Amino acid sequence: MTIYFEDTFIENFFVTYLILHIVFLFIQEKSNIPRRIFSSFVGGGFALLYPIISLSGILLFSLKILLGYIITIVAYKTNSLKRQLFFFCMFLFVTAIYGGVSLMIHFSVYGDFLGHQKLPSILIVGLLLITTYFLKQVISRIYQKTKLNSFVYKITITNGKIKVKTNGYLDTGNLLCDSNNCPISLINYKLFSQLNNSFDIKDLLQQNIGKLKNGRYIKVKTLTGFDSVLVFSVDSLEVFDGKDKYFIDSPSFALSKVKITELGCDVVLNPRQIKGV
Repeated sequence: MTIYFEDTFIENFFVTYLILHIVFLFIQEKSNIPRRIFSSFVGGGFALLYPIISLSGILLFSLKILLGYIITIVAYKTNSLKRQLFFFCMFLFVTAIYGGVSLMIHFSVYGDFLGHQKLPSILIVGLLLITTYFLKQVISRIYQKTKLNSFVYKITITNGKIKVKTNGYLDTGNLLCDSNNCPISLINYKLFSQLNNSFDIKDLLQQNIGKLKNGRYIKVKTLTGFDSVLVFSVDSLEVFDGKDKYFIDSPSFALSKVKITELGCDVVLNPRQIKGV
């Protein structure tokens, strides 16, 4: 029985610690390590009481919910009740994920969910560590994409009778400008062809750019030296940031020689070009 209690405490201590670790990643806040460790001790201690407490059904479920809330109060210090309840809900959500993984592991080994046989604690903790790793990767990707999406704008480019709606990525590192200090955004070849459908690829190869509005080549510095980049203008650019629209008259674009891959956008916007954004 002593070994059972030790295994139960160690297993629940580590599982509680891992769950709290993921929850803090979800809410994008740094955790207080001593509080998290103490809270994990509380979680491990509570697990030892479950076999002793003669409750079942809704009463036992309610007790577990209450004890879970106590664990979150110990782990997360905040003066906001709303924030505390959100942390608690995230704790329940992640706990459900780990519980599902544990049931899946048990079913894979024993072929049932009843739990008459118990998996070794080291196996459970090891597999949940792997689960934690994958959850961290998912959370990181979600927040990274969310952060990048905040720089993606709906844009409308008008060139004569041609009007194209697409997405533009606002790159604060794009400081490209011409000799007159005019800011220039980057555009991919697909969109360039849409806006200039009468411009043949042969003209581009032979540098016959007379058909382009304000068509010109400028020298830009690269890692290997200097290169010539085709620059042209269109009639207008409209940028929508989700709230307001910004109108730019006769904006300049440079045809990118490398593939633009920013979140599937066709344009890399110049921040100096987009006033107010």
